[in-house]
Amino acid sequence: MWIHGGGFTTGAGSDHDPRALAANGLVVVTLNYRLGALGFFGHPELPGSGTFGLADQQAALAWVRRNIAAFGGDPTTITLAGESAGGMSVCTHLTSPTARSLFHRAILQSGSCSAIFPRNALGPGDPGHLPWRSLTRTEEAGQRTTAALGCQHDDDPLRCLRSLDVTALTPHHDDFTQPAYGTPLIPLPPPTALDQAAVHRVPVLIGTTRDEMTGVASALHGRFDNDDYLHLLHDTFGPHADTVAAHYPAPAHPSPASAWAALNTARAVACPVLTEARAWANHVPTHTYEFADPGAPNPGHPRRPDVPLGASHASELGYLFDWGGVTEQLTPAQRRLAHDMVTYWTQFARHGDPNSPGAPTWPALHPSSPHPATLALAPGPTGIRLTDPHTTHHCHLWREDTPTTLD
Repeated sequence: MWIHGGGFTTGAGSDHDPRALAANGLVVVTLNYRLGALGFFGHPELPGSGTFGLADQQAALAWVRRNIAAFGGDPTTITLAGESAGGMSVCTHLTSPTARSLFHRAILQSGSCSAIFPRNALGPGDPGHLPWRSLTRTEEAGQRTTAALGCQHDDDPLRCLRSLDVTALTPHHDDFTQPAYGTPLIPLPPPTALDQAAVHRVPVLIGTTRDEMTGVASALHGRFDNDDYLHLLHDTFGPHADTVAAHYPAPAHPSPASAWAALNTARAVACPVLTEARAWANHVPTHTYEFADPGAPNPGHPRRPDVPLGASHASELGYLFDWGGVTEQLTPAQRRLAHDMVTYWTQFARHGDPNSPGAPTWPALHPSSPHPATLALAPGPTGIRLTDPHTTHHCHLWREDTPTTLD
């Protein structure tokens, strides 16, 4: 079952045509779930506050378990997979007591329990945030929305809200982009649940793209020269700015904006996921990958001439799904990579292990290894190979105990 991404505010199951996976023998289910204010609104008097979108996903899982045999599927071998907000959703279900026994494998693509957006990572001035927030904060946001819509003084504010046309609520969409923890569905923040081993024991396949944050950097407006880069480094890292700059010097990258994208790929996505993968490997069979095709077609990011996109966020999706405007651009070598990726994903869904005869070996992580054994996924005869992204991304800079991470 595939959960689409979109920051919990956009997207649809129909965005992903799974014919390649289905042709390889899988039964694939995509779904829609409530988004934004419709999915994650909260109010002290509203049961289920902050988790409606995730409850939709669990209802779909329960439906699959009851009915998938009629479509040729096996209800005892359900793989839950998703990308970006979909990957964060998969993580949430891995820690949710109400999802127990609903699925048997988990695939997390560019979204995980360790997801974090530190200060300035999403653009200059952004304060930074986590994908989840407390029920208290969600209910406070809901009360502000209730007041803005003129329902706070009604004897029954929920009745008042329900009497409004949905178009009155949708302008508040972006105030509700984070599922709420401290709820029956999400008792603990998912990172805390993983730290406490309060997770479901199912095999995990987890990974990122090599250049996750180039799409964000390509959306920067106006000039971004070396002075701008150094100013942002000092604003973000304070006394640690020179250390970060020494590892990410602008002249070593196509542009200062590309250097900014590289360091944020490391600190916000790649290194947290590598740390998380080791945590999963302490409990369950775990395989990790890095999609690394430097010529991957643009999945829809804005273009900035000084920021090559490379293997940007979501660029792997056109290799697993028939993705409009992307999959048809693949070269013969990229199509071979797509075939190999579909084979790995299929084998994992069937067996909890992505390996198969004739494909490069993908070892499971060993939690005591100095660096995780990550499989690079790129086209060409040596494109699929073991790699060490821990070193490539300077992960020693981004340990959880350094001041460069978000509190």
